[in-house]
Amino acid sequence: MIRTFDTHILRPSTELGGFWRVLRTDGAPVGRILIPGCAESLPGYENFQGVLLYERDVQLSEAQNVLLTFHGVSFRAEVYWDGEKLRSITMRTRRLLPLCRVRQRG
Repeated sequence: MIRTFDTHILRPSTELGGFWRVLRTDGAPVGRILIPGCAESLPGYENFQGVLLYERDVQLSEAQNVLLTFHGVSFRAEVYWDGEKLRSITMRTRRLLPLCRVRQRG
């Protein structure tokens, strides 16, 4: 049988693992952490219980749909993109895949 349509469309993807900046909620820098990883690996935070912010710059070449997948949220995360809250993720919904339309800065 000859197919007259594409059966698979591979969308470009970017793995966001690597070094992320970690900040306290007052904006004070804590350090950099290798993701996947946890804040308890940072010196002085071995027994930390509280809220920390993880941030990373992501470059987009054009406006596009973005699918963010989180595999390792251990308790709760609030996900922001350019300062806009997208979703809250908990242990029960950590496989939730927030989908958003993002625009290129410029």
